[in-house]
Order: sequence, then structure tokens, then C-alpha cells
Amino acid sequence: AVVMTGAYMLELHRMTEGIFTPIKAVLSNFSARLILASSVIWSITSVIDKVGVLKGSALLWSFSVSMGMGVFILIAGALKGKIDFKSVSPSSWRVLLLLGIFYALMHVCQMTAIETGIISYVLSLKRLSILISVVVGSLVFKEHQLKERLMAAFVMVCGVLLIVFYT
Repeated sequence: AVVMTGAYMLELHRMTEGIFTPIKAVLSNFSARLILASSVIWSITSVIDKVGVLKGSALLWSFSVSMGMGVFILIAGALKGKIDFKSVSPSSWRVLLLLGIFYALMHVCQMTAIETGIISYVLSLKRLSILISVVVGSLVFKEHQLKERLMAAFVMVCGVLLIVFYT
């Protein structure tokens, strides 16, 4: 409930239109609906991740999931005609390689944490990244309403801390 309150707070600037406007804004926004769908899917796959790392290892499961995602995305992109490797410059390949390395490290760390810890703790602690995301979004992408977003993110982190310390 505390985490959802933080999400509600992200749309408080629209409160003048009515008390339910922040909720309507989330439901009418295509990106927000995709994120909600992603959250539902992610909650299911997190349990599958726990089974995967327990049946094998964090490294094997990370490799398998990443390869599976890569193949799926290549096939989906090819079917939609969205893949054009020739248009990627050599400097972009270096950035993509660096991003791939960071993603691999993140995934192995996450799967190792899931393998060795209680899944609700691990997933709750992972949500702490929201504070970093808000600051980076403001500095790099020039997103507005930094104070409001930081307050909402702080409320969400408080919800995460409640989950971690009281479960």
C-alpha cells in the first residue's frame, strides 16, 4: 500500500482535476499500462527465476535467460522488419557491448542474490534503485518535477523497507 501511495504521488500535480485523476492518468497512459503489465509478468518470472537458480546455478540460469531473451527479441525484430545491423556505427557497438557487460553483471548478481536469499527481500531491495533512477532521469534526460518525484520515490522506498524489516 505504501509503494502504491508513492506511485499515486507521482501524478499529484494533476490533483486539481480531481482526487481520482492521478489514478485515471496512470490507467489512461499507454506507457504506464505497459509498466503495470511488465510488473505483473516480472512478479511471475521472479518465482520462475528462484526455481531456475535452485535447479542449476545463478550463472547458468542468467546465461540461459539472457540467451532466451536475445533469441526471442531477434526473432520478433526480424519478423517486424525492425533489425538493421548495418545502420549501427562502430562507436555504438562499443557502447552496446559495455551495456551488455553491465546487464550481465547485474543479472548474475540478481540471480545469485535470489539463489542465496529470500526472494521477497531481494526483490524489495532491488526497488531501491528508484532513487537513482529519479536523479539520473532529472540530470541526464531533463525530466521535470524532481522534488515531487523524489518524495514519491522516498515513500516507495519506505514501503520497501517495511517489507524488508517486517516480513
